[in-house]
Amino acid sequence: MSSLEPWRERITQWHCQGIQGTTIHAALAREHGYTGSLSSVYRFVGQLVIASPPEVPLRLSSREKG
Repeated sequence: MSSLEPWRERITQWHCQGIQGTTIHAALAREHGYTGSLSSVYRFVGQLVIASPPEVPLRLSSREKG
């Protein structure tokens, strides 16, 4: 289990907003006293990316059946 698990939801929000790992690490250290490494944050964010479902394009058809 990652030491970042308590902040999973917040890290996910930051990542979805496009906030970089270095900024996430700094915010966790400043706001929550996080003492883990930057590479831990990168690994955690990388796993969030792997776990998220891929974006799948949706095809719409305007043809009417008749």
